[in-house]
Amino acid sequence: MVNLKQGAGAYGAVGGNPAIALFAAPEDLFIFAVKPFEGATACEVLFGRAEFRLEGSNYTLFSERPILGEDRQSKIWVLHVNKYIPSTVEKSWLDGQGWLRPGELSDLLSEVKAGGLVPLH
Repeated sequence: MVNLKQGAGAYGAVGGNPAIALFAAPEDLFIFAVKPFEGATACEVLFGRAEFRLEGSNYTLFSERPILGEDRQSKIWVLHVNKYIPSTVEKSWLDGQGWLRPGELSDLLSEVKAGGLVPLH
């Protein structure tokens, strides 16, 4: 469980896939995107709550604000990066807490493959 006092919005260019990376300390990273992508699981969204099941566990993402806009879409997609090891920069910035990082899905996935996301501050 991670309780963040920060927020992020994901807005993308036409044809892109806006996404948010959520790091839940100590070691799990979740990448949420507006459109389906390879390896992702659908999340059912109702206002400020997204529910999904991964690897036999149920998860709920709560938000103070609605997760999706008014386009009547009822799903987002999530990829779980299990046993994610934060970079040295992330560890110093995190101070044991979680973080959010908005961006284009392809950019976030590339950064994970390259060895770590660096939170924006």
